[in-house]
Amino acid sequence: MNKNPVSRCPYNHAVWQIDTTIALGGRRYKHLKKVGYKTMGEALADFSRLKAEIIQNNGSKPSGASFEGLYARYIANYSIGVKVSTAHNELLETQKWILRFFEGKPISSVFTFASLSSWRAWLAEEGAGRQRINKSISRMKEVATFAYDVEMLTEKDLRVVNQTLKKAPMEITEKKEVVVWTKEEAASFMASFDETDKWVVFFEFAFYTGCRIGELIGMQWKDIDQVNKTWRVRQSVSNGCGVGKGVVQAPKTNASKRTMPLSDGVLASLLQLRVSYPGTAEDDFVFFCGKTPIGKTTITRAYKAHIKLSGVRDTRFHAIRHYRNTELLGFCHCPEDVKAVDQWLGRDTTSVTLGAYFHTSDDAIKSISRRNGFTEQKEGMKDNGKKQS
Repeated sequence: MNKNPVSRCPYNHAVWQIDTTIALGGRRYKHLKKVGYKTMGEALADFSRLKAEIIQNNGSKPSGASFEGLYARYIANYSIGVKVSTAHNELLETQKWILRFFEGKPISSVFTFASLSSWRAWLAEEGAGRQRINKSISRMKEVATFAYDVEMLTEKDLRVVNQTLKKAPMEITEKKEVVVWTKEEAASFMASFDETDKWVVFFEFAFYTGCRIGELIGMQWKDIDQVNKTWRVRQSVSNGCGVGKGVVQAPKTNASKRTMPLSDGVLASLLQLRVSYPGTAEDDFVFFCGKTPIGKTTITRAYKAHIKLSGVRDTRFHAIRHYRNTELLGFCHCPEDVKAVDQWLGRDTTSVTLGAYFHTSDDAIKSISRRNGFTEQKEGMKDNGKKQS
């Protein structure tokens, strides 16, 4: 009985499918049921047998063994320590740039100066960026090291690989500055929503708290204390490492676990939102009263749409956190106030609050120079210089 769901796939992709299924503990079970497997154990046993056959047929003999067989053995060894699907996605991406060039070649002709130099030039010709080239080179060196460990390469061959494959120098580029709105732009953005739009509550809350997007998504009704008017930040939602849905996890840092005060207006808006969704349970997520967290893509789509609608400068969602950071620092009068801003935003480092997340304007710089009399002092220094000369 031929149950193999990857029998028609190219050899390298078949091996990757097998190892991914085993390493991820059967998350593809729904797909496997369609091709005839009754239990996950049966599927994994069959897949393990298939993988052993592939490796035996393609990579068991050092003499004349194919590079694809070696790569299959490397993947099998690599998969033992892999628990997250993003690592497999990265493996598959670099695998594409390696096997497309070396497919069908014996190991003896791959790890030579001429062959590796040609591959390095081919990567650039195919339009691979510097980062992709460097990742592919690192992967190829790992494969060579693995081949040496299993006695399929000599020490001399490994030395040739390390000497031939030099990483591409990365361009030093200036860090792109975050575009942070003015108060007028923030007001224009919020004015682009209808008053009854559910997104009004979400973005008002985002501007009020300055929280990370994952913390906003992970907010549940049981985290809100209506009596003390607080929100206990205890979890966040990540992208899910490529599994197609958000994953609830602990916040970014220990400092991110905090209790935030809620103003009367903000709390009233949240409770009004809950009223609009009858039957909401305590375990439901606040935005928008569902059993599962809302996707980050959905939020970004609404955010970008209203940026266009309002005509404000385009910037990423995280810039709202920068905006709130700058706004809160404007209320500070002493170092203790700055530390309070750290706690509000869930940070344990004041240098970040006063550094990367603090933004000022040219008008503010001119204003402070006038208040401190720097302009007048500078003019006086010029006059004194003329008199001395």
